Amino acid sequence: MVRAFYVDVEKTLYADITAKTPDDALTTGLHNFLDRIANRFDKEGVVILSSAAARALKLPEHIITGTPAEPTDTVSTYRDSHGWESNGFYGWSTFTHKGRPTVHMSTVGWLNYSQCPLALPYPGDTVRLFNEWHTRTGSAWRGAPGAAGLAMLRRTVQRQMRSAWWLPDVPGPAESSTQWIGGAFESVWSLADWTGPRPAGDLGRWMHSYDARRAGLGAANTTEVSPGPLTYSETRNFDPKLAGWWLVEVPAWNDSRLPHPAGPGTWKLKWLTTPTVQLLWQLAEEGRLPAFRIQASWTGPARRLYRNWAEKLDAICMDTLNGRCIDRLGEAAKLAYAESHGRLNSLEASPWVFRPDHHHAQTAGKRAKIWRMADRIVQEGRIVYKIDDDTIWVPSTIQDGEATKPNCIVLGKRLGEWQHKRSIERRMRNGQASARSAEKLAV
Repeated sequence: MVRAFYVDVEKTLYADITAKTPDDALTTGLHNFLDRIANRFDKEGVVILSSAAARALKLPEHIITGTPAEPTDTVSTYRDSHGWESNGFYGWSTFTHKGRPTVHMSTVGWLNYSQCPLALPYPGDTVRLFNEWHTRTGSAWRGAPGAAGLAMLRRTVQRQMRSAWWLPDVPGPAESSTQWIGGAFESVWSLADWTGPRPAGDLGRWMHSYDARRAGLGAANTTEVSPGPLTYSETRNFDPKLAGWWLVEVPAWNDSRLPHPAGPGTWKLKWLTTPTVQLLWQLAEEGRLPAFRIQASWTGPARRLYRNWAEKLDAICMDTLNGRCIDRLGEAAKLAYAESHGRLNSLEASPWVFRPDHHHAQTAGKRAKIWRMADRIVQEGRIVYKIDDDTIWVPSTIQDGEATKPNCIVLGKRLGEWQHKRSIERRMRNGQASARSAEKLAV
């Protein structure tokens, strides 16, 4: 099945085939060109135009050259008498026709301008990558990685659930809430947020960082979120089967070996998502955290909605690591996750999808897993010195970071496994270690 084309005035490339572009393909109007291309697709596909082909079709100049539109450039909706429609001519334009496959169109100039991760110098290689992305994900590539990721996600959702999932009437408490001083958001730890016990003597000579493999994708896979709107309640009982927000009186944390399990910040009252509250609840049951109160909630039934989506993206990343596909595909998959995750929390980036509860729950799910691993490291008697997002820094007297790794860390390429990323030697001054100026760890 053909899923991507490159069209020039002289030749057309698809799969591993080079063919002559028909003489009348570009001169009889855009609708005839779309008809020709759509006839080769199943449900949707991508066509990339050379500058000469785009000019022959009389596309706007800023799209041909790959430059941002000027304020004077009109970007109006497109509708012709033959049934083709589009919401406008952009760097990536989507053309639809009732009963016909969808055509996503761009130009070589725009691919270069937007730094598309699947664009290569030879157009035939670019077409092959677009085709492989479509085959692996079940969805055609869109202009930006975030758009491509959300298009993938949309295909995993049952049609009757989409409106409730993408843009519910009430998404929960506002992120910058003025009612509660803590607001409603979850964030990861950074190097500046927390510092563990300073290693004494030669123990701090080496600092090793261990990075969780694709921790964000792992959290998207396993974190349960609500597919529908959230419901407000003043219940004071935590239920891990409900996803969403809980207004928590944050309990004190007195173990200096680890950061607060509720995340960065010093708020006494804060909206937290289910993964964070579940961690607090478990620690309270273990007797490691004081009992805490819940004042209210915005919740709904919990489901692993992002599992299939995350597994498809992770499979691309794994094949890249194992040499079964080129690095560009793995880079595109990582960017698709990262940008899609961000767009869930932004009406400006994607006005047709807004699920801040999903965004922050996945962030909290990743942070909770990293915290649990740091806890296991501490239980081994080792020191956790810093946590930076999905990376844990551990001091040692040994230079070889893999040989001195904590026992609980399993090195490997799969989700749930870790990689040793960096080792920093620290100078000794009066029996104490200080970071070398060449590679200084934030303190």
